[in-house]
Amino acid sequence: MRAERCCATSAAACSPCWSPTSSVRPSAPRWASGRPGSARGEPPTPFGGYRSPSTASFGGLMKRILGSRDLQIVVLVATFLVLVVLVLGGLSTANEPSTAVPDPALAPHAVAACTDADAVDRPTRVADEIVADEHDADRYDVARMIYEAVLAESPGNACAGRGLAVLDDLEASAEKPSSAPGSWPEQIETAWKSFTKHYVSPAATPLAAAGGVLALLLVVSRLLTGTVVGPDVKDPGERSRRASWWIGGAYLVLSAVAVTVVFGLLVDLVSVQYRDVVVVGWVVLWGAVAAFGVWIVAGARGTALAVQVEVVDASGSVDTTQTKRLIAALTQLGSTQPRGLTSTGASDLTKLPEDALTEVPTGGVAKAVFALLRLVRPLPPWRLTVAVREGSAGTVTMTRNGRAVDDAVLVVPEIVFASEKEKKSDDDEQPATGVAPGDRLALAAASHALVVLSKRHRTLRPGLAGATRWRALAMLTMALATGQASDRRELLRQAVAAGPRYALARLAQVIDEETKTREQWLASAKDLERLHTEFGLLGPEGYEAFRVRLYYNLAVAWFNVSRFDTDELQTALHWEKSRAAEESLRRAVAHIDQGDDAKLQAFVDGIRPLVQFVTADVGAHRPGSPLGVARIRADYPLPTAHSAQELYAEACLYGGLDDLTGIDVALTSLAAAVEADPTLKETAREDASFRYFRGSGLDVERRRKFKSLVGDEAPKDYLELPLFEPHAQELKKLGFTDIRDILNATPVELVAATGVHRTVAAGWVRVARLGKSAPWKTTEGDDLAWLALFLDAEVDSPEAFFERRSDPAAFLAKLQEGAASTKLVVVQDETVDKWWTR
Repeated sequence: MRAERCCATSAAACSPCWSPTSSVRPSAPRWASGRPGSARGEPPTPFGGYRSPSTASFGGLMKRILGSRDLQIVVLVATFLVLVVLVLGGLSTANEPSTAVPDPALAPHAVAACTDADAVDRPTRVADEIVADEHDADRYDVARMIYEAVLAESPGNACAGRGLAVLDDLEASAEKPSSAPGSWPEQIETAWKSFTKHYVSPAATPLAAAGGVLALLLVVSRLLTGTVVGPDVKDPGERSRRASWWIGGAYLVLSAVAVTVVFGLLVDLVSVQYRDVVVVGWVVLWGAVAAFGVWIVAGARGTALAVQVEVVDASGSVDTTQTKRLIAALTQLGSTQPRGLTSTGASDLTKLPEDALTEVPTGGVAKAVFALLRLVRPLPPWRLTVAVREGSAGTVTMTRNGRAVDDAVLVVPEIVFASEKEKKSDDDEQPATGVAPGDRLALAAASHALVVLSKRHRTLRPGLAGATRWRALAMLTMALATGQASDRRELLRQAVAAGPRYALARLAQVIDEETKTREQWLASAKDLERLHTEFGLLGPEGYEAFRVRLYYNLAVAWFNVSRFDTDELQTALHWEKSRAAEESLRRAVAHIDQGDDAKLQAFVDGIRPLVQFVTADVGAHRPGSPLGVARIRADYPLPTAHSAQELYAEACLYGGLDDLTGIDVALTSLAAAVEADPTLKETAREDASFRYFRGSGLDVERRRKFKSLVGDEAPKDYLELPLFEPHAQELKKLGFTDIRDILNATPVELVAATGVHRTVAAGWVRVARLGKSAPWKTTEGDDLAWLALFLDAEVDSPEAFFERRSDPAAFLAKLQEGAASTKLVVVQDETVDKWWTR
């Protein structure tokens, strides 16, 4: 098996042998590549095109306001209850017999004779108003009592007599079936008017008062948030905070109703003698309840995990593009699914909610609405402000509930990679560092913010895997993104130095080391064992993905050591260690399967086929009892390989068998793998699972097929050879398009034509003579490929070739070493021995 390293953010997650990736690293991580702006002219969105839930526009702001899940539930429930009450009330009112509609033409006559100047003070005024209202039929009995009482005191009262007569007519008409009941919309309208008059209108005033008190309490809780929740208060957890919202909200609602609606009823019902005592006691009681509710709601507001992000330039203006980059960096580090098996991310943190990050609005209307809602709605308690200075330097400041956090002010120096320091002039090609200078400040600020947040929000701490300093997080992220080996090693060193207990940085540093030989694999295995001793027994929360990677790489390392071993005892010992690591790997995967973290589950689902292949690979190569193809397929539930990594894993599994059927399957899978991902060619050349194809056996055809899959292409032109390449243009101009053309000129003529030194020209002639004689003519392979191989073996003339007859074994070894990266197969009896006898 062969384990190549790759960027954790690369689209192709990598793994050893069964999931390798290219040794050529991408120049930029997925989140740093950016993408073009939209057709509307939006700025490019870096860090993978991630776009935050923006409040920069009024529409985005309102979406953010109504985006709270709890608020949506409350609104839906309240709306449903109001509709139910109104519908039931309207239907019940419509079904009451007293709502039968009398002849409205009779009602005005009740007061027709009572319109003189003193009619306002007439004793029948209330009864006249009842009778005159065609929708007040249910109070006719009250009107009748008034009329009868007036007539009893003043038998000659005309208004009372007329009103009583009209009332009799109205009641009589109501008892008769209506010949024209009206349409059903008219009936519903009548019922609703009656319902609103008797139930809704009387309740409007006390409910408005209760709403005003509730709004006042919410404003008070908002103002007291900074007092209740200090900068260093620990987050009680999402469950406790959600319960606090409901309990505190219930206390506030009950208090608001108690000091308005219930208070009014209480004062009216209590006798004057005890009214003062009751009022004081009532106010004290519900005032305490309201204060407790305010305290609970303020605590729930202040401990929420939400951050308002803002980046300002040197002029003090908000830089929306940089703000989006910072939000994307926070998302990348705090809420992205883990990736890769033989690589790590800067963090395995998945607990930062993606909707917890907001921008400060920039539009005028949005700003005004945002400012008003700050008093009532629970806006983000955390505020992250980055002030950009020159280059990639800046100042990072964090506040919580308006109060400065002591350890949250950071001055970030400009970060320059070593390869950039070596740049000699502006015309030099910029090295592929993977993270642009403009993004390094955003990365440092995001790393710092997550470290600060993790000290107060315990859900974030485990996913950081021991990172307690921003530099460790930032350096590891940039190390995984850079394509420069020297930069990567230096950044990994800085990450480990900044965080000695930072598990991901320690693991990344170990698996970044080159592993080709047995000694290198053994050193890697021992380093991984030390990490297992140090971190393997930590609590499972937050280290799940780290533990899967650790056991995977540990199983690979010991397995490869066992494949290189020649001593039976050593082979069995190292294989047993590989099997133990593989069992731990399966337990780690099962632990994630039993959890409820969707992003970790997605990580495991993505690497599950590779885990199944490593299980089969280890099991099939038990020392002393290796399995064949049929037994492997019967004993292990292998998945169907689809991706390049899975196809390569399948090739590794069968390529290490002492079974020609398995060898042929390996070649087929390897061909599909390198076609899908050509970078796997270099990996396969050194993979211990393909030792069969690098041996000196007689199966030349299969070896030649393997070399044709993984070898580099031969030069297309002799001018591509290192000896001629520096002067290719001059030689083309002179007409030397074929190597045999060199033989048509003397060294002196070549010197005069090209200006090279005579020793160089003499070397050209010697090589041309070697190419013409071509001692390899009877051997399969491209002539230029063989010529390049001879030159690599320090044979540049026919005479030098024949001098190698004195030590054919050394010459063969030299050729085989040089042919490792080519498509050529060098076998003594089919190549070198034949060359001597030509």
